[in-house]
Amino acid sequence: MNLGWWLAGLFAWVSGGPAWGFHALGLVAAAVFVSGAVRSLSAQGCSGTARAWATALVLAGSGLGWMIAGRGDLLPDLHMGLFPSAQRLLGNAHALLASGLLVWALTLHGEWRAGTMPRWVWLLVAATLGLVRPFDLVLLVGSVVIRSTSRGRRAEMLQLTWLAPVVVYDALAFGFHPAFSTWSSSQNVVAVPGAGPLFLALGPAASLAVAALRPRTGSGGEVQGAFLAAAGTGLLLLLSPLSFGFQFASGLGALLLIPAAPALGRALPFASLALAPTSLLLLQQLALPPAHWFPPRDYAAAVAHLRAECRPQDLALAPPNLSLMTAAGSPCRVAFGHRVLTPDYETRLAEVQTFYAETTTPAWRREYLRGLGVRFVVLPQGREQWLAGPNWRRVLSLPSLEIFAGRS
Repeated sequence: MNLGWWLAGLFAWVSGGPAWGFHALGLVAAAVFVSGAVRSLSAQGCSGTARAWATALVLAGSGLGWMIAGRGDLLPDLHMGLFPSAQRLLGNAHALLASGLLVWALTLHGEWRAGTMPRWVWLLVAATLGLVRPFDLVLLVGSVVIRSTSRGRRAEMLQLTWLAPVVVYDALAFGFHPAFSTWSSSQNVVAVPGAGPLFLALGPAASLAVAALRPRTGSGGEVQGAFLAAAGTGLLLLLSPLSFGFQFASGLGALLLIPAAPALGRALPFASLALAPTSLLLLQQLALPPAHWFPPRDYAAAVAHLRAECRPQDLALAPPNLSLMTAAGSPCRVAFGHRVLTPDYETRLAEVQTFYAETTTPAWRREYLRGLGVRFVVLPQGREQWLAGPNWRRVLSLPSLEIFAGRS
């Protein structure tokens, strides 16, 4: 059970399609995040014009990826969800919803420590977060542990036992369920960019967060400390040897900017403007998207055909992008799919690339298809000779591709 995906499905059912369902989830996620950011900034003493500039910094602030855009693929602040602007503009409603819930949970926990908020409120938000994106719940738990230990209030860690049902549920699902255990295994490899791109992405926000290290008192100090401890937890996990360590960095930029903004004083407007260019670049790309963002029309027609013809156990082989669409939009199993869901991903990718290479022999292809037990195979238009045998029949012909089915 994932509350975020369930909500997207509910919206899709009401609106008549998954695209609208995810758009609706994106609006909900944005509302949760923005309201949480404003609440946290207010709790730290921001009001009036200062709060407006602080909100602008949190919502549009990012790294310096715009300076080297076009010269690298792994620019964390441009292509990964380190900042809320990237999460929203890249369509990652799932991550943005988790970031919003984490912001609320950290804020409410800080207010609870200050004696201005009931315990059950932050625990309820934390439990919801654990059923949306468990990686972010780890950051919250890390913040609670660090703060309780550093302040000599270890008894506060016992409050985390109220989250035990959610933690046990997540542990069972991600540790033992065959459909989800790969997400907590070494197979969930997320390539961590080098030190240079990471510095350009997080360096500006981290340098601003240094201004927030000065201890503060009252509710504002508790909220500030909660965010800094969560950011520290995220940075440690990001740099850890875990193969999926980068999963904990989603939304890390907001954890740095929210405590930094109230501490910047008169420099706040300048910081807000200086950290906005990357978000503006993303907005420009969204308004004028490049052609490679869109799959060919024939891909949609191919998926529609496979959706009508596939039985649940039928295996389909297609080029990588079309294979992902087939897995999402038809009952077919696929020979090559999502990185986390494809065992020995790099080997499978090499095999698919070999299959679709012009120089590969028909004999190799026939043996490969037979070994996998492929029922449907997608070929470029005019490449029927790649199969060179009577065991396949053409079932769909489109301008750019053809689908062949194995004869029963």
